[in-house]
Amino acid sequence: ALLFNLEYQPHFLEALTLGVAAGDFQAENVADFHTQEVDAYLRYQYQQMFSVDFMYAFMTDKQSSIDTEQFRVILAYQF
Repeated sequence: ALLFNLEYQPHFLEALTLGVAAGDFQAENVADFHTQEVDAYLRYQYQQMFSVDFMYAFMTDKQSSIDTEQFRVILAYQF
């Protein structure tokens, strides 16, 4: 797997993060599994314990001609 991530955090609103990520994921044998994904997301973090990510993901399956789009909401608790 290869993943590249770029984030921007505005100095006037430290709880907010904007980001993009691009990844290439494959099995040991590329013929078994090979996908590429591009994500754009907005993260809000509350008191460094709770966070919520709103994400748009565009995925390409290299074994087929099917492209997939997803909207994701990820809730996280850190302890």
